[in-house]
Amino acid sequence: MAMTDEHRLSSRRTAEIISRELANGDIDFAFRIMVTAIDDFRQTSPANYEDFLIPPHSTGSLRWDTLLAALVGRECERLGIPKPPWTQPMPLDEEWVVTIRPNATDRWLARIKSGTPVEFSRLGVWIHPRDLETM
Repeated sequence: MAMTDEHRLSSRRTAEIISRELANGDIDFAFRIMVTAIDDFRQTSPANYEDFLIPPHSTGSLRWDTLLAALVGRECERLGIPKPPWTQPMPLDEEWVVTIRPNATDRWLARIKSGTPVEFSRLGVWIHPRDLETM
């Protein structure tokens, strides 16, 4: 059985959709797809883990590739399964504060940074934990 058999997103399909949405300028939808895919991974049958974990193509953005890899790696740890090498990305050269707010205040950015889980901050990706569940 594959992820598509359960009507769930795999990491490959997620990266494809994110790539398309970034090209269309729809960052909000790209985030929603990423969160949906992680939820699909959590809810899929363990028999489908291997299908979900096939390395995806690039989204066209190193930032998004890093975020997707880190999210999937975190879920592997939560599920108690080995993390594939692609889910262990190198830190970004330039920090990225992940927010869909176009005019985020310094206070808002500080709030994001203070709540970011260490597995993301060490990669230079700053994201509020709530956003990892509800984007």
